[in-house]
This record gives sequence, structure tokens and C-alpha cells, in this order.
Amino acid sequence: MTVLQDEVSARAFAVRISEETPRDRRGVNLLSDALAERGIVAERVEGRDGPYRKTDWEDDLRDSAAVFQQAADHVRTALTSGRRSVVLSTDCSIAIGTFPAVHAARPEAKVVWFDSHSDFDTPVTTSGGFLGCMSLSGACGVWDTGHGEFPLEQAILVGARSLDDDFDIAGQRQAEASALTMVPVAEDTAERVVAAIGGAPVYVHIDPDVLDVSVNPVWYGRDRGFDYEQVLTVLRGIAAASDVIGVEMTALHSPDDLGWRRRVTEFEADCVCTLLGVDAPGGVA
Repeated sequence: MTVLQDEVSARAFAVRISEETPRDRRGVNLLSDALAERGIVAERVEGRDGPYRKTDWEDDLRDSAAVFQQAADHVRTALTSGRRSVVLSTDCSIAIGTFPAVHAARPEAKVVWFDSHSDFDTPVTTSGGFLGCMSLSGACGVWDTGHGEFPLEQAILVGARSLDDDFDIAGQRQAEASALTMVPVAEDTAERVVAAIGGAPVYVHIDPDVLDVSVNPVWYGRDRGFDYEQVLTVLRGIAAASDVIGVEMTALHSPDDLGWRRRVTEFEADCVCTLLGVDAPGGVA
């Protein structure tokens, strides 16, 4: 099935939220270009370009408030008008704006979050003060972002795999004890995710570091993850079983190596097209 452009509303937020490098901003623009070649044209939203260094989560939450509101408005407008939303963002924190908007527009919808990190740190448990690692917990109201919340029991976290000595293990333990559903990297991941969705409309968030570090060797990546085809298999299962109302690709840490950069950008484009049912050229070599 080919999705017509007027059935999809896409925005590319090429802005700094809390990441420490401009590579994510470059990644948003590269993915936007790749999707345009496949018929999905995203309106680019400009904003903060820096500072690219470690910054405090409270400062980033405050300084990115306008971006979160723009993302929320985009998602709410798309979903209430019957279109599917596409969001490209430098940082997982964009969900602080998008997830509450999903719930406001489609309260029966579930969200699926692909990530090697739980992103479930809070102002109390964080060891580094990084807003990006507080994204899912904030979007689901575990701590107050000031931007609303998505029901925790309607959230599904896929691929998180902190070890006991990792910086975010406290967040993962809190996620495991919470009302959200956690699905590990396994042979039956696709079946378990589809079962957890239960036929509800679904909004999908993907951080490419859910991939194994052997195929996406970002410095913050983790082993014991998915390869390209395993992720796409899960996404095909979601698209076949549920109404995908939106997808966001975040933390698009564009590599300096040109071959790796091309492969990961094509993978990201494949993810969006798979979920939306877009017939398009391209694909991971």
C-alpha cells in the first residue's frame, strides 16, 4: 500500500534539546532528505543550535518549552484531522510534548518505545542530569514536566537492557516496577509487542540505539540488541496488526563515517516507511 502525502503530516525538528553534539541535528536533516526521496516531505522546524555541551535538565526543559509545544500542536492537529503524524527529532525528549498530545487526540491509543535505555530516570534517580534519559518517565507523568502526561499503563518499552553497573540502572528498575509493559530483545519480540498493543491504535517512538552496537556503534550504544532486520520484523508485525497513527524517530546521531551514515539513515527511513505502509525505493544494504 502506498500512503499519499495528504494522509501524513511530517515535521523535522532540527533543534538542540539536550544532546551534546550537532550530529543529531545533522541526522534529522539527512533523514528528512531520505524520506523526501520516498515521498514523505517533512516541514523543517528550526530553533536552538547549541550549546553543544553537558547542560542541566532543568535548563533544557525550560529552554525547549517552545519546541515541545510545537511538537504537541503538530501531533494533535495531525491526529484530530485524520492524518498520521511523523516527527523527526534530535532527542528522545521530544516525547515530553508529543505523548500527551497523542493521548489528548486519541485517548485509546498505546505507545511503543524502542530504546536500549529505559529513559526512565527522574530528577531523583538521575546520575548525570541528562534530560534525554528522563524522557519516557516525564512523558508518562512519573515526574512533572509541565507539559501533560500519557498513561503509563498504555506504554510499551522495547529493547531496554541496562546492566547492574550502568548509569541508568535505577531508572530501569523503576520502569520494571511500574505499570508499563517491558519487552526484551528476544526471538518472540514481535509477537509479544503485538500482543501488548492488543489491536489498539499505536504511536511508535524509535531511538536507533535499540540496535546492537555492532551494527550501530554509537558511543552510548549497547550490545545484546537487534540487527536491522529484527527491528523491521517487529515493525512489520505492528503495522499488520494495528492502526499506526504516528511515528517519531529520535536521537538521530549521524555518524562521521560515510558508509555507516548512509546505512543508518536508510534504516531509519525504512522504519518510517514500514510503519506507514509506504512502497518506496531504498533499503539497508
